[in-house]
Amino acid sequence: MKVKELMTQSPLTARRDDDVDLGLQIMAWGEVRHLPVLDEGRLVGVVSERDLLANRKSNPRIGEIMTAPAQVAHPDDDVEDAAARMVRERFGCLPVAIGGDLVGILTVTDVVSARAGLALPRGIERITVGKAMTREPLTAAPEDLFVDAIARMSARNVRHVPVVNGDGSVIGMFSDRDARLAVGNALLVGSDSAPPLRIQLLRVREVMSRSPIVILESDSLAQAAECLRSRSVGALPVVDRAGKLVGMLSYIDILDELLGPGNGPRG
Repeated sequence: MKVKELMTQSPLTARRDDDVDLGLQIMAWGEVRHLPVLDEGRLVGVVSERDLLANRKSNPRIGEIMTAPAQVAHPDDDVEDAAARMVRERFGCLPVAIGGDLVGILTVTDVVSARAGLALPRGIERITVGKAMTREPLTAAPEDLFVDAIARMSARNVRHVPVVNGDGSVIGMFSDRDARLAVGNALLVGSDSAPPLRIQLLRVREVMSRSPIVILESDSLAQAAECLRSRSVGALPVVDRAGKLVGMLSYIDILDELLGPGNGPRG
């Protein structure tokens, strides 16, 4: 399969001179987590929702915080090769360009969703979630401040954290999407030098997603891929038989396993 068969054409974009608040508005309107950045119509970088949220306080121009130059894919690249690059470099997306002209965007979600809908590699049903998951993941407590949780997520370069109580049971999920929804109303007013007081005082329990979808470490990777696809979530807390958190499984973890030795190119 070629990248052009899977990519999203005419993606939403930001300009180098746009500020962070406007970038977050664009993401909220389009329900996307990455924006290619253009300068006079040419692709110059890419910015993620995590980048924008981490810089919300100072509200700089996007050109100051974007990843540049942007790592790109060509429409005629093989999807497997592009996916291997995303896993290796921990990219959430690859803008698709011909020369410096943006023609689309390919995300990890696109790739895993496509793989879940096609024939999975032979033997994938025998690979357990425990083998592919990330152990000792970053977590949040329900009483943590929203802004502190966002800062930790940015420092660790993660988009989802399970919210756990004192005995290690998962009681919620906190994601960059939850963060975007929480600050959405604040983006409708002018930028200040600091987030509004209501944002500063928010607790994780007030914005987290409750009744989280969890998966057992003994479940198969094929089951996990289907769960991510059908529930439209980006990561799953992994629990043991007692319901205690033991890890996290994301699209990247699954893609990494799908492209492991014997399943596809490593690049």
